[in-house]
Amino acid sequence: MRLVLLLGLAACVTTNSPDTTLASNRIGATVDRVADGDSFRAGDLEVRLVGVNAPELDECYGAEASEWLQNEIADRMVELVIVDVDQFDRSLAEVYFEDSWINQELVRSGHALALSSSATELLDAEGDARIDARGMWAIGICGVNDPLPHVAIVDVVFNPPGEDTDEAVTIRNLERRAVDLSGFVLRDESSVNRIELGEFTMPAGSETVVLTSSVWNNNGDTALLLDAAGRIVSVYRYP
Repeated sequence: MRLVLLLGLAACVTTNSPDTTLASNRIGATVDRVADGDSFRAGDLEVRLVGVNAPELDECYGAEASEWLQNEIADRMVELVIVDVDQFDRSLAEVYFEDSWINQELVRSGHALALSSSATELLDAEGDARIDARGMWAIGICGVNDPLPHVAIVDVVFNPPGEDTDEAVTIRNLERRAVDLSGFVLRDESSVNRIELGEFTMPAGSETVVLTSSVWNNNGDTALLLDAAGRIVSVYRYP
């Protein structure tokens, strides 16, 4: 077993003046501008779709995710259920258009991940997208046609005894050949913490423990292994 020490690079709801007030806790608003794959502006509101995380615009499949959301809701009246406000003062919301729950459709189409704390419907939608190889789960995305290696995250030590600096991720090579992990990245579901694995090759059937320092949320998180092109190789959720 190889041991690698790498430090992670950490990186009142606003009034909307809605177009119309809908039944119960929904408000209506017209989408003025789509910012990226999971956020937009509607009137006075900066809205972030709750429970999902799309790639950033400069990441693998980020432009496609933004284009999908643009095509679905730009310049249209949507219904919002605001559940919270994030650290950037954006309204975290469930978004509905006609008969579609946009949060779920974004994930089901393969344009976003479900967060570890998401509703079962979102997690199931991601599973469907992965099985059907939709969107970011498809072969040949981001200009790379090579098949993904069979390398998996098999354990995350997210709350070790003592110091949180002992947090770690175990990666296993499931191939019968050595796999070059040069340029691969470990990240959490927020995309804030990213750990570059550097240049090394995993022997066939071996495991590597990556000491990540204090990265993982004790209340639940998702660890992702990305290849050098940014494609998702492995997903590990806990608890």
